[in-house]
Amino acid sequence: MASKLKPFTNLRRYKPSPLNQNRSLSSNPTSQSNYRKQTSLANLLQRHGFPPSSLRHFLSRNTFLSNSDLSETEASLSILLSLKLPQKQLVSLINDCPNVLRPNFLRKWKLPLSGTISSSAIKTVLEHSSRFGINPDKFHECTNVLKGLGFCDSTVSKVLEAFPNVLALNEVEIHRKVEFLIGIDVPNVERFFHVFPEILGISIDSKLKPLLDEFIRIGFSKEEIKKEIFREPRVLGLELGELSRCLELIKSLKCREVIKDEILKEGLFRAGFEVKVRVDCLCRHGLIRREAFKVVWKEPRVVLYEVDEVEKKVEFE
Repeated sequence: MASKLKPFTNLRRYKPSPLNQNRSLSSNPTSQSNYRKQTSLANLLQRHGFPPSSLRHFLSRNTFLSNSDLSETEASLSILLSLKLPQKQLVSLINDCPNVLRPNFLRKWKLPLSGTISSSAIKTVLEHSSRFGINPDKFHECTNVLKGLGFCDSTVSKVLEAFPNVLALNEVEIHRKVEFLIGIDVPNVERFFHVFPEILGISIDSKLKPLLDEFIRIGFSKEEIKKEIFREPRVLGLELGELSRCLELIKSLKCREVIKDEILKEGLFRAGFEVKVRVDCLCRHGLIRREAFKVVWKEPRVVLYEVDEVEKKVEFE
């Protein structure tokens, strides 16, 4: 009897063949329906540019799509296409923020976003609104404030793209930042916002005013500071104490005079900011700040390279 039972001892290791799986599906209407739905959903996403290699993982993480009506998902994708999002941005948006495909989410955004801002800004607004519950009314309010300041569509798009938190600001907060810039004699406020929209997220009292005081303490005149802000608005994004550290590094450089002269040819302030930009670049590629400063100190010519050249050299090494 024992010998007759022996062949059945490995039943738990049994793996059904494709034929058996198909039989199982055909005998289970619910499984068959789910399988067809998954296949149709995968085909729909592929038609809109999704790479087949990532579909299985994407769908397993977002089961709400399989539970939604396929026609609703198709309608959402059609709205995204009507907003003229390039395929690469569309795929990136859905990958990063799949909730935009939830039923009814895009319907309320179709008209507000049609034909007013750039595709990059549309992508950012949809991501931000999906994650933080921003509604179209708040979007209208924000864009009306920016346009009321005389900003063109290009600048409004740039602000929304680079600093979507502007949607959470009220009119008073935005106007206060504009008044601050006018108060320090920024000659073209719109240009400033186009270049450095992140200024909207920086506190005037705890950051911007102390930063200007620091520039004065270092030894720069108000005219020098004004000139540097006009030339490069991003200097107002410096952390407190950051410019001082960059200038100390420049003063401690042990390199040929010709290299140091080249670094300083546009002035000490500009040289300090260029050090900061190169340090930031190195940090984006994995270095901690102390190591990045050490690299610049050991190889001062890094300051003379364009940022994209620095990135190529880092990637090559």
